Amino acid sequence: LQAQWQRPCTTMAPKKQTKKPLPKAPLKKEPAKKEATVETLFEHRPKNFAIGGDVQPKRDLTRYVKWPKFVQVQRKKKILLLRLKVPPSLNQFKTTADKSVAAQTFKLLKKYQPETKKERKERLLLDHEPGLLSSLVRQRLLALCDDVLGLGTQNTATPLRSPGVVEVGFR
Repeated sequence: LQAQWQRPCTTMAPKKQTKKPLPKAPLKKEPAKKEATVETLFEHRPKNFAIGGDVQPKRDLTRYVKWPKFVQVQRKKKILLLRLKVPPSLNQFKTTADKSVAAQTFKLLKKYQPETKKERKERLLLDHEPGLLSSLVRQRLLALCDDVLGLGTQNTATPLRSPGVVEVGFR
């Protein structure tokens, strides 16, 4: 028994035959009846697209057209915007604001709008009181009269003179 186990086995188990039987030959069908052919003026023949033959059919060549630069740019921009992630702080400016937000923003910006020339002129005139302005003009005129004519009109109010200016007058 030990000798049988030591020798290699040269014979194999027979394979089971699992062949399926072939299908039966199909029955011969009767040829289809030909319909009556209608005679036309022109006989039908297939198109020949070889050189010198029929004209080629129209094809959609939009993919191969050289598009204008602005069309290329706007298409590339759309693709980039789809692919890139934009931070929310910048993305808020892509869409327009609704009416209430726009009104609040314009109201805030109106406060910081620079003044027009007309508003500036009104502001400067209102800064000086009319009585103060007339008294300043009167003092300046009295000082000029005193310097030029030497009339000796002594006003209790000191004339407005800029320091460091040499006064010339007749005395």
